[in-house]
Amino acid sequence: MRISEVLGLRCRNVDLGQAILYVRERRSRRDLDDPKSAAGQRPLPLGYRTERLRPLMVNPDYFLFRQADGEPWTDQLLYRRIRSAMDRAKLYHTGNAWHAFRRLHSTLVSRRISLFDLRAQMGHADIKGHTEVRGDGGRFAGRGSGGGTGEGDPVPEGQTGLILRG
Repeated sequence: MRISEVLGLRCRNVDLGQAILYVRERRSRRDLDDPKSAAGQRPLPLGYRTERLRPLMVNPDYFLFRQADGEPWTDQLLYRRIRSAMDRAKLYHTGNAWHAFRRLHSTLVSRRISLFDLRAQMGHADIKGHTEVRGDGGRFAGRGSGGGTGEGDPVPEGQTGLILRG
């Protein structure tokens, strides 16, 4: 999920009975809006996290991620907390923040689902932004418009996973 989608989740967008959350709005810089694209409005499975959310379901209009005083988290506050934790763990480097976690997730998931399903889960409007990179000979595989030839471009030594472009 995009950070704005996480921060835009309200309790009413979570169906604990079906273990699904629905991305229906985003919140960025204290402004509410529709997701980035029509594809951004999507259901996502909760899996094992379902019961951990139950105590947060106080009021349908409340944001799911909120501070102790009930105010919703902001992207700046969340970024500072992630940055602080990464600094303490000596993992931070420039550009390494929420989007890095989003890319890591897509890389891990790309091994288990099709590029079309990955596109839907990531909320992208089309598949053109995805090029899959596998650890089988260091060649790009799959579909996408990431500047590749379609027959495979060299991958830097030791790099595998998913590269999102666009």
